[in-house]
Amino acid sequence: MLNIIKFFYGFFLSFGVDFRKALASVLGIPKFAGDFLSFFRQNKEGYKVTYQPVLGEHKLSAGLISKHYFKQDIIVAREIFKKDPGSHYDVGSRLDGFVAHLLCFRDVHVIDIRSLENVFPGLFFEQGAAENLENISTGSVESLSCLHAFEHIGLGRYGDRLDLKAINEAAKEFVRILRPGGYLYLSVPVSGCSTIVFNAHRIFDPTTIIDLFSSLKLYRSICIDDEENIHFSDACEVMRSQKYGCGIFVFKKIEEQIVEAVEY
Repeated sequence: MLNIIKFFYGFFLSFGVDFRKALASVLGIPKFAGDFLSFFRQNKEGYKVTYQPVLGEHKLSAGLISKHYFKQDIIVAREIFKKDPGSHYDVGSRLDGFVAHLLCFRDVHVIDIRSLENVFPGLFFEQGAAENLENISTGSVESLSCLHAFEHIGLGRYGDRLDLKAINEAAKEFVRILRPGGYLYLSVPVSGCSTIVFNAHRIFDPTTIIDLFSSLKLYRSICIDDEENIHFSDACEVMRSQKYGCGIFVFKKIEEQIVEAVEY
């Protein structure tokens, strides 16, 4: 029964109809009415008044923390801050979270299939597809990220071309532009079985991600599980036991002559 409710909630939400917000607004009417009357009793100075009813927000918490984004954005931003790269490139990650964190200490070159009208000093934007980064020279990128965006590539959700093999091409492009010694920070939804939720996203078995980037060394993996706990050890095993966890993978492009232990 619960799954049916979730299905119909998601179905109507795709059309912009959010029943939870509507119910919260209805339940907020009594408080709004009481505040409305109290306001007019106190407004003896005759302030000019316009109206914009806000209903139900008195029940919200101090901040809305998304299941994956809030934690992954901070974790990866801290990783990049510690490594202190001279420059950083990002493909499709959230601007008002992760990229904003990076802009506090580093200029960021952002590539996204969608357009961006407003830019900020230090943010250099280029509209383009992850599977075709021809404007970026081979072996030129020291630090590269793609957080909770890789799973959308090739499904047409954001106006990109429908192509189920596009993630393979995107992975090749990420490896191509990364310089020897450079790091790739990638996060995707994870579980024990690779699945496509059309046309929203993919969910990956962690082995699929490791295989896609087999030419790189897995330097570190982290899992945010279904209960929002963070796992810094045995992360790949934890990922396989989730329904919809967040897998964070840090890959390093190693030169042949460099020998370095791999952390799992």
